[in-house]
Amino acid sequence: MSTTSSRWLLLPAIALTAVVAVAGSDALIYEEFTSLRDWADLEFRNIDQPSKYSIERENDKSLLFIESDDGGSGIVHSRQFNVYQNPIIEWRWRIEDIISSGDLSTRDGDTYPVRIYVNFEYDPDLVGLGTRIRYGVIRRIYGEYPPHASLLYIWSNRTWQKKWYDSPFTSRARMLPIDQGAAERMQWKEHRRNMVEDYREAFGEDPPETAQLAIMGDAYGSGEISRAWIDFIRVGPATD
Repeated sequence: MSTTSSRWLLLPAIALTAVVAVAGSDALIYEEFTSLRDWADLEFRNIDQPSKYSIERENDKSLLFIESDDGGSGIVHSRQFNVYQNPIIEWRWRIEDIISSGDLSTRDGDTYPVRIYVNFEYDPDLVGLGTRIRYGVIRRIYGEYPPHASLLYIWSNRTWQKKWYDSPFTSRARMLPIDQGAAERMQWKEHRRNMVEDYREAFGEDPPETAQLAIMGDAYGSGEISRAWIDFIRVGPATD
């Protein structure tokens, strides 16, 4: 049974405490994966086998290689950014194959060879009393607030009819199966999304202004091995 999605929102948002000061509209992430120095590991206590993250070279380019052997873990980027000043995220990825037992509608099937998280910093002014109390309890236990909410861009194992799906663990995480199925495995797919527009569409409200990126490979509970690569991730201002 995959518990990584729920753990992500319940554990302290370690990256949200690793602040890198960036001036206003100059805030920008351009990750070409020449190293992993700007990424911190995030492992889960109930999963014995974390995913492996390493740098590979292919045709004179650096790639992030992600391998999950019936396990899962994430890496979190060290930089926060203002999503209103830098709403655009672009990336290029590919997978070796899907996880055949995956099913984004169930907890047991919440496994993907690759997903990109946009974690939004908790803002108590944007939630009701019940949520403030719940997040306060989590902070007392773990020392930090979890993310306010998360967008997940995923490569799912088959075609899904809807655009956005709730995580099977929490309604504070919404998933977009932006690539679906095995037909394009081992082919590079490139995407460009507006995170502010996606958040409004997924949650029906404006996002908190501060966000941070994370990546996860997760085959936990599937009995399968998944492999994926990311060529680059860019975050920056909208351009005409």
